[in-house]
Amino acid sequence: MKKQAVLALLVLTGCAHPYTLDPLGGKPEELNGILLSSLTLPNCVLQAGYEYSTPKEMLVKIRVMNKEKTAFEVDYSAFTMNGPKETVKALSIAASDPEKYLKELKAEADLLDSRTQMGSFQGVEELGALNGKTSDTQIDAAKDAYKRKVNEAEAARQQAVGIRKRIALIEPAALRKTNVKSGESAEGALVFKADFGETGVVTIESAIPACTGKIQFMLKK
Repeated sequence: MKKQAVLALLVLTGCAHPYTLDPLGGKPEELNGILLSSLTLPNCVLQAGYEYSTPKEMLVKIRVMNKEKTAFEVDYSAFTMNGPKETVKALSIAASDPEKYLKELKAEADLLDSRTQMGSFQGVEELGALNGKTSDTQIDAAKDAYKRKVNEAEAARQQAVGIRKRIALIEPAALRKTNVKSGESAEGALVFKADFGETGVVTIESAIPACTGKIQFMLKK
């Protein structure tokens, strides 16, 4: 993921200090600017690393290499983030279904876009017809109402832009269900809805039958 795109997203979402996951343990492997911590198991190699976060979600890069002789499936539903309640408020956060999450984001952006259509605001269309037909006080009140609606429309537009930027980053990166053959790897981003508290140790855990394990990180503000 390009750093410029992430920086642009953080500006749009107003998140100057997102949560991060710092590697713990051995020296991580760098992949396209992402530091991947590794766990070598008898049948697989599991890797995970922080991609980015906003006040709404965190993306964690996952890579799974199959060392078995037979294929196995890798899917978002096998992963969780776990930690003490002071750090992970719900104790355990399941990775979100990326397709469902993206659908929700797109619906939210579409709703915000609809609020930028000024003709949809009650009373705005009639503003021009007030001139010469009512008092100055009523005209001034209508103008003030119109200005408020203009400001609300612009705020909605900016929010929609921010959401679509998030969609543009999540959609191509998200981990989809993959059948991983022997000697091959699957990789993608897990989406965790943000429900974090204080700095503390968390684990990214895999429940894939052929690749069960966990990797520790320090979650920081």
